[in-house]
Amino acid sequence: MRLYRIVDAMPIELAGTERSTIELEGVLAEAAARACVPAALPLRRRDDGVEVSLLLFDMVGLGLRAPLRLGPSFDYAEALWRVGVHWREQPAWFAVACDLDRAIVRRLGAVMVRYPVRAATVAVARDRARVALPDAAIEVFADARPSSPPPQPPRPLLVAHRGRLLRIPWREDPAPLREHAAITVDDRGLGERTLGATPRWADAGLVHAGRVHRCGVAGRA
Repeated sequence: MRLYRIVDAMPIELAGTERSTIELEGVLAEAAARACVPAALPLRRRDDGVEVSLLLFDMVGLGLRAPLRLGPSFDYAEALWRVGVHWREQPAWFAVACDLDRAIVRRLGAVMVRYPVRAATVAVARDRARVALPDAAIEVFADARPSSPPPQPPRPLLVAHRGRLLRIPWREDPAPLREHAAITVDDRGLGERTLGATPRWADAGLVHAGRVHRCGVAGRA
């Protein structure tokens, strides 16, 4: 508890570069989405369900900027599962699970960023990604198409921690390479394990290379 108070008092930014990133969205059954998200947050409904997102990236050089670069930096892979919500009359994401492949990064994510972290095997490349727990997995295949979609500002990212709703500071410097991609998903139980039901994933998404990722200590939303 004392460690959380110390972290809360520090002006901290974590920054690194997403070497490869795949973003995909889908639709989740409303009952499953509602079970994932605090009751105070309205869900963002789409078609006959609620929008859901899976962000996969291979990070290099994540380190502290507080305000200068301090300490070591880390390379790791991450899969962030998010459900679409409304917050302060704008679209936002609620983080349901953050799969990380390195123990030290999981600890940093839990204490400093307040992510709902989970140990997993995660591998992300430009054209495919795989996330696996001992009893479930998902593979995503991305076939990039020559294009240059404009960067979209990130939505607010919310998380529940110790009974409180928090907002994670999140910024992105647009990647020098952004492309639309055809998406194929082989979900072997991990979607249901994480979200309570298997989403219907869209057949199109985005790939990035070289996006700068910035986040910090979550604060009250």
